[in-house]
Amino acid sequence: MKISKAQKEENRKTLLYAGIEIMQKEGIKNATMKNIAAKAGMSEAVIYRYYPTKDHLLFEYFGESFKNVILKVEAIPNFFEFSFAEQLQILIDTHLEQFEKHRPFVLSAFKSLFLTTLTGSMVYFQEQRKLFTSYVEKIMDAAIEANEFSAPPVKNIIIDLLWDFHVGVIYFWLNDDSKNFEKTTQMMDKSLGLFNEVLKSNILARLLDVGYFLAREYFLKGFDKHIALSDNQKEIKKQFLKKDHGSKIKTRKK
Repeated sequence: MKISKAQKEENRKTLLYAGIEIMQKEGIKNATMKNIAAKAGMSEAVIYRYYPTKDHLLFEYFGESFKNVILKVEAIPNFFEFSFAEQLQILIDTHLEQFEKHRPFVLSAFKSLFLTTLTGSMVYFQEQRKLFTSYVEKIMDAAIEANEFSAPPVKNIIIDLLWDFHVGVIYFWLNDDSKNFEKTTQMMDKSLGLFNEVLKSNILARLLDVGYFLAREYFLKGFDKHIALSDNQKEIKKQFLKKDHGSKIKTRKK
């Protein structure tokens, strides 16, 4: 019997929230898929159709959390009036607030997923990364469109680094024992402040120009000293490359 997409989505969320509740109560290692399915009012066979392992449940939890974060920040009336760095800080702060009620569980889940060697869960990991980087690219493009700063020459690399920064901040916060997480706040303020100055100064483009200059003037020219072709070799290569080698396809005789 086929079930509707709406029913599948309802089953997925029911199993997810049941899994999180069981793992919070019993611990991630002690929780079983059988108990999670029973908590959700479904058979054990059903849960494996949605979540092959507990790791998949945990990744889904982080994914759902970030989806809720996006909804919350976009509900802030003046969110789009803030600078890119401020939007990033709001985004990460909101994510930390989302985790605060279940901080010990999140720390266990975080260590289980992000600080161990991943195998079958790697696909889910990439999905969570894509969710974050896609949204950050969206707000970065809006900042570029508003002339807040010029488009960085290595935008994709920067966005990937921001994902790493985001994961690092969460782990730092999970282990921060200072009052009201003051250390985390200071670390974010200083890091994002520096990042904002780097973007506005266009220093990345300048560094890239220097790299191109060094490659062109020194590294590539250096090959001439090691790979010096004779005039005859150059002529042979020139004539060879001019030929249309794709027009004649030789077949092996049987």
